[in-house]
Formats: sequence, C-alpha cells, structure tokens
Amino acid sequence: MSLEFELIKKIRQSSGKADIELSIGDDTACIDNLLITKDIMAEDVHFTNTTPLKNIFLKLFTANVSDIASMGGIAKYALLGISIPHTPSNNSSKYSQDNIINSIEKASNYYNVKLIGGDTTSSKDRLFLSLTVIGERNKNLLKRDGAKDGDYLFLSRPTGLSRISLEKELAIHNFDISANYHYEIKAETELGNILGNEDGVTSCIDISDGIGIDSRHISEESHMMVEIDKNLLPLPHLNNYNVNKVEYIISSGEEFALLFTVAPDKVTHIHNVVRQLLNRQIYHIGSIKKGSGVFLKDNNLTTEISNKGYEHQI
Repeated sequence: MSLEFELIKKIRQSSGKADIELSIGDDTACIDNLLITKDIMAEDVHFTNTTPLKNIFLKLFTANVSDIASMGGIAKYALLGISIPHTPSNNSSKYSQDNIINSIEKASNYYNVKLIGGDTTSSKDRLFLSLTVIGERNKNLLKRDGAKDGDYLFLSRPTGLSRISLEKELAIHNFDISANYHYEIKAETELGNILGNEDGVTSCIDISDGIGIDSRHISEESHMMVEIDKNLLPLPHLNNYNVNKVEYIISSGEEFALLFTVAPDKVTHIHNVVRQLLNRQIYHIGSIKKGSGVFLKDNNLTTEISNKGYEHQI
C-alpha cells in the first residue's frame, strides 16, 4: 500500500513533461485557454449506499468546479462516466433513469455547466462516477508554484464543518448538524473568478484534503515554507461542537474553500475588491517564508502540520 500523493509523484515523473502550459501537478491542466480537470467518486469511499443520488452528483460536480475556481477560471462543460450497479443492494428506484437524469440535471444547472458527453456502463454492486470538467481561464492562471517569501496566506471561508457532518453521517458522533451538509457545500466560483482577474494573487489551491495537506502542495511546488498562525484561524463557527477546533479546521477535507497567497502590496486591494463585489470577507491565516514544510505557530511554539488531512491509501 502506498499513499495517494506518492503515486501521483511517480506518475508525474514517468509521464514526462507534456507540451502544454500546465499538466500534472496542479488542480487542472491548461491547454491554451482551456482548463481541464477530473475527479472520481466511488461508493463506500466517498459516499455510502444510502446517500441520495442528488447529493452524490452535486458533490462530484462541486469537486471539479472547485478545481477550476482554484485556478481562477470559470467551469463551462463536463463529460460524465457512470457505472451503475446491476443489482443494487438497497432501493432499485435510486438508480432509475429518471432519478439519474434529474440528479445530473440539478447538479449541472447549479453550476451552469453543460454536459457534452461521457460514457455509461454497469457495475457488479457499487456506484462509480468519473467527471471531467472543462473551463476557461481568466486574465491570470493561478497555480501552486507562485508563492513568495513575505506573501500573506488567506482562507476564503472557515472550515471544519465538512468533517463534523461526515462524522454525523457515519454515526461516529451525534453532532447537531445535517448529515448531508458536506455534500451540499458550494464551490467558490465567484471568488475564483475574481481572483483570476486580479493581479497580486501568487498561488491558489482548493481545500479538498485539508488545510495541512493542501498547504503542503503550495509549499512543495513553490519551494517555500507555509506558516499558519493559530491565533488567526476563524474558529467561532465550531463553538457549538465538542471538538478540538484547531484540529478540525486544519484537517477537514472536501471543504472546497480556497487557500491562496497574496503579495503584500496587493493585500488591501484584494480585501476591498472581495468586499465590494461579494459583500463578504476573506481570512488572513498566515504567511509564506523561506524554507519548507507547513507549520502551525502558537505564540513561540511551532508544530509541523504537513500531513494534517486526508490522503487515500492505494
């Protein structure tokens, strides 16, 4: 068994460098003005067999659209692959043609993404989905490798509730939250579009695996250290849950918030643009420094958190 990102690194090395602007190693590939990304969801890994189909498709589209947003682009088109259980173990109406079509339609309309192709097949006993989304880049292509010493680190919105909702669904804890909340989180489409059109955003990634692990990607690609200040983390939204708030905000995956860095002389401008256009705030949670790794600073104590989050065992 190896870790997911170890396998990705080996595939990246063996594939060689493609003759395109951006290939393996970021949230999307980039060919001319097109952004292309793919995500896979498998039953018993990403969802249970009792999860409503509409929630499964919405999360699948969200994961892909979020990748496009993290590159500063706009999602436009999708190709869907679906393997439908031949003999579903529970309610066969879940896999009726009407339910499948309606679930796809709701998810694609939610993000204004047009389905232009794909493939369907049967499977033995579990649902398997694969979605490719194609988008358009904006003025600036936001990548993982542009963070510079002195840049400010921002989080687009508080995280942690996705993990809490998942633990409710899996009956790990009986939290006062909807078990479907983590399926219904929206990709940061509007913010991604803004950041892709503003100068000064030096790197960006979406939170799919957790702040710790996703910060590590910025650290490795930019050859810089990411320092997160515990005292800057937005925590009040977790006050009603009996959890380690810092642990949950750092390790919660599938949040689809944006984690991005901004040059010091552009911080005020970016803040003002987001407030004016979206009437919301973004959260300064740390900084970029010379070095490597991801560290949580708590006054004079620093702790490495590069592995905080979720990584598939393959």
